[in-house]
Amino acid sequence: MSNNTINSKKIHNKKLSQWINQAVKDHQAGQLSAAKAQYLKILQHAEANPEINHLLGLVCLQLKELNDSVHYLQRAVQLNPKEMSFTQSLVNVWVQVGEFAKAKQLLQQLVQENRINAELADNLGFCLIQLGEYSAAIDWLKSRLNIDAKNWQTWLLLGNSYFQMQQFSEAAECYQQVLHLSPHQIDAMNNLASIHLNQQLNTQALELLCQVVELNPQHFIAWSNMASALIAIKQYDEALNCSEKSIQINAHYSDAYLLSGICNSALGRFEQALARFQWLLSHQHVSPNFFNHLGNLYKRMQIFEQAEAAFNSAIELDEHCIEAIYNLGILKALQRNYSAAIEYFKKTLILDKEFHAARAPLLHMLRQVCRWDEAQEQVTICRQLLANHVAVELPPFSFITLEDSDASEQLAIANHWFKQHAQTIIPLPAKGSSNGETQPQVLIKQRLINELSKKQTSHQKIKLGYLSADFHEHATASLLVRVIELHDRHQFEVHAFSYGVDDHSNMRKRLLNAFDFFHDVQYFNDKQVAQLIQNQHIDLLIDLKGFTQNSRSQILAYRPAPIQIAYLGYPATMGKKLVDFAVADRFITQSQSAQFEESMLNLNYCYQPNDDTRHLASKPSHFDYGLPLNHIIFGAFHQSYKLSKEMLQTWSQILINVPESIFWCLSVDVAAQAVIKSVFIESGVDEGRIIFAPRCSPAEHLARIQLVDIMLDAFPVNGHTTTSDALWAGVPVITLVGKTFISRVAGSLLHFMQLDELITENHQAYQQRAITIARSPEKLQAIKQKIQVQKKSSPVFNTQAYTTDFEKQLLNIYHSHHQIKNIEE
Repeated sequence: MSNNTINSKKIHNKKLSQWINQAVKDHQAGQLSAAKAQYLKILQHAEANPEINHLLGLVCLQLKELNDSVHYLQRAVQLNPKEMSFTQSLVNVWVQVGEFAKAKQLLQQLVQENRINAELADNLGFCLIQLGEYSAAIDWLKSRLNIDAKNWQTWLLLGNSYFQMQQFSEAAECYQQVLHLSPHQIDAMNNLASIHLNQQLNTQALELLCQVVELNPQHFIAWSNMASALIAIKQYDEALNCSEKSIQINAHYSDAYLLSGICNSALGRFEQALARFQWLLSHQHVSPNFFNHLGNLYKRMQIFEQAEAAFNSAIELDEHCIEAIYNLGILKALQRNYSAAIEYFKKTLILDKEFHAARAPLLHMLRQVCRWDEAQEQVTICRQLLANHVAVELPPFSFITLEDSDASEQLAIANHWFKQHAQTIIPLPAKGSSNGETQPQVLIKQRLINELSKKQTSHQKIKLGYLSADFHEHATASLLVRVIELHDRHQFEVHAFSYGVDDHSNMRKRLLNAFDFFHDVQYFNDKQVAQLIQNQHIDLLIDLKGFTQNSRSQILAYRPAPIQIAYLGYPATMGKKLVDFAVADRFITQSQSAQFEESMLNLNYCYQPNDDTRHLASKPSHFDYGLPLNHIIFGAFHQSYKLSKEMLQTWSQILINVPESIFWCLSVDVAAQAVIKSVFIESGVDEGRIIFAPRCSPAEHLARIQLVDIMLDAFPVNGHTTTSDALWAGVPVITLVGKTFISRVAGSLLHFMQLDELITENHQAYQQRAITIARSPEKLQAIKQKIQVQKKSSPVFNTQAYTTDFEKQLLNIYHSHHQIKNIEE
């Protein structure tokens, strides 16, 4: 070789070395395009250099030129297959472009050649997980842990495999092992928190997630998971903050948008909720779960057509989406389409017989359409669930309305409810402690006395708090409003805690004026409501809902007041874990079976209040409602779930024995009306004698009741407001009393109006009493005259006398409580 050739090679190698040094320098300085150009220049002269191909592949990866990156990294591996760093880089880029199968193939080849290291072994486990080969991933990762049990990355991947298999106990053990080896490993914390969320261990989940965001405030998934945990415990304000924080960090994270929409919906911020859901729609982040929540939003907004469309969209994506099918049942129930609701609830149970949440609403719907045999099947199943202490939603109201329900069952279902919904609730600390919660806007109406004087003396008054969702046009409000107005303001300061809707009705306006302080807490969670009650230093908290529709009895579990009382809304025991007293009267509690676990606060008069200022319009004409003249009009304005075949047969016999009579009842579901007619027809009553009254305003309904001659009560669910309405309209009511509270309410009203002749204790006596009175115009007229006299003299319609007695009983328990407290102190 000549000297000139040797010198030429030396110069060439020197230039390559300079180019390589410059390329590496540019690469390290972040001058990626310049580095790439240098590497390409070098490859023109040294295309078989594996290191340059590797470096060029890396710079292309950094430039997000993924296809080029794969090309050069594959070339590097081909040129030097034994260099593990080249293989690792190629695997990494394949993972980034989603080519998990190719990465897996290369890694498995290394396994066969016994050339795999710990990092590449974990990569193989990761690829198997991404490919959905979870069992294979578990086997592989376990084998690696046999080699190195202290590799926390391997434990993390093994936990992820179990998590995907929904083997949460095994996954949790793996994540705990990760945290033992690496205490601040945030992915393990976050994933373990997700397991806690799945197991409804929300407090434990929140503890872990707080650690995650403390270690990494930019961990948007952890913020989102915190929102999920807070939603589960109905802390919607805090949950909204967390979901919005997640969006702030990552504006494209769809889970956070969904959670934000859920929170805004729960807080009544419907426009904001809709905006979040619209973002998900526009970015095509839709799923059955998304459409289910969108449907719930529209349902809350009472846009039922859109709600139905959303639920159906969820089912189109997943025909087995039980939650959406169940929600369609709830939607149809709200629309009073009970037959359709039944089919949806049945479908949920066909898809999953363990979806017991559908059983109680299915039972209620079956009773609404008078399909009693099918309803009894669900009663039997629900009772088995109760007896076996199955953790399932069993609304107590569905049980207390059953004809054969007794006091022991009613207490059992109340305690079951507490166990499912309130057992984990920790009562608030002693009154006066600071909680730092934001309080809702309070609508304050000062009484017409000197404001300064009131402030100076208000602390000496006993503070009454009424808790309800029904401070609007509702039966409870119509019964109670006059009592609120008549409370003695020298002794009492009266607060409303309203978590129901504002219907802007005249009744709502009247209630706003009646209370001294009206706290609208509709969009606050249970704990916030309880804290507000405590901060207002309420002495006696009077719950008006019990376990009825839209109730929030969990508030009572926080024990926000020293004395808690169940009153008016729920005619059965709530159990002493929630309330200390239940308001009743001596007629209600005369039956031993009507006794409660909580102490009874027996009034001297009928426990049910009435408004003695109600306007009664002039009696309309029979012609206005299609009623014949010169006939006895039997009225039975009961919802269809209160009816039974035996009761209808009893009514049928009454009509048969009073030929010139008409049965006038409330218009109900079409299917229920068909059943009602069929029972009458089977008993020999002509279909034309059954007239259904359409729904109307309370004022019109009260006026038209005057056309009734005799009101026929239902059993076991007596008419409550219905009976008061009839008596106020001057119409006698024949009732059948049972042994439970709910079956003795009409009897109580009649007893305290000295109308015991209208009270019966069995179907035969009930039937005979109605026939006897209907056949005797003189007797019927005498009873009607007696009602008019008793309306003026009886305490049933003397709201001032009632209120005075009620207040006397409240004062007694208040002073007794403080005497005991003073002795204890």
